[in-house]
Amino acid sequence: VVAMAAVAKALKGCFKHEEMKMFFLVGLEGSGKTTLLYKLKMPRGKREFFDDFKKLREVEDMSDSKTYESMPPDVFAQKCSEFFNEQTSKKSGEEEKLEKDYGYHYEELTGKGITYGMWDCPGTDGMRKMAPMFYRNIKMSAVVFMLACKACRNDADRAEEQQNIIKTRNILQQMLFEEELREASFIILVNVWTSTLQADQPTFQKDELEAFERDRPHYYRLLLHELPEIMQKTRIIFQYISAVDIDRSPNNKKWADILAKVVEHEKNLKKA
Repeated sequence: VVAMAAVAKALKGCFKHEEMKMFFLVGLEGSGKTTLLYKLKMPRGKREFFDDFKKLREVEDMSDSKTYESMPPDVFAQKCSEFFNEQTSKKSGEEEKLEKDYGYHYEELTGKGITYGMWDCPGTDGMRKMAPMFYRNIKMSAVVFMLACKACRNDADRAEEQQNIIKTRNILQQMLFEEELREASFIILVNVWTSTLQADQPTFQKDELEAFERDRPHYYRLLLHELPEIMQKTRIIFQYISAVDIDRSPNNKKWADILAKVVEHEKNLKKA
């Protein structure tokens, strides 16, 4: 308790005089939060990608990053997957399992003419209990809530997905009515798996993605339609995305549109 109080005091002091917008990134473990954060953070150039990844993972074997600049896009994508696997997996017998991310991440990002900070909260039950310490000491402009949406292979997958939706729904409903977050936008991102590092994991096809965008089934499965209408119109931003495809490219407008809605919401609050 003493340690938490000390951290809370430090957090409050860090941003006391700072007007930068703050986003809080939350979701269950494996929902794609950190992928989204660093996809937004990393430059799109191949050389910059490897330079940043070298710093991020603190590896010493990427000095030959220049050789990747002339690679065809498909070959480069494969190298990215191999590199990611090498740095985030560990051997356990004959199996490789992705390491769990137990730490918080913070990055400053730019987009839509604004600079904003984003806090990435781990999705494990224990670490998520620390989340209130952040938004009760730092004013959050938006909460980014991520839900993984994988292509189900069997009844077991579907049962697991339903459990995750129920758990996500309960956490989301609780945070929506937190006093400290009453003015924050809630960005609900359903992270659809259009690609995966796991060879046996199926992915969604184009017609399935179009059906998601058209029918928005997860909007209803999360019971967002039962929220007060004014809240749905002013505070809820719902979007299907692929975390690995979100970047700062002018051709990808989804994140830019989300930022614009957050800015518009804050302007409307000031007018009220």
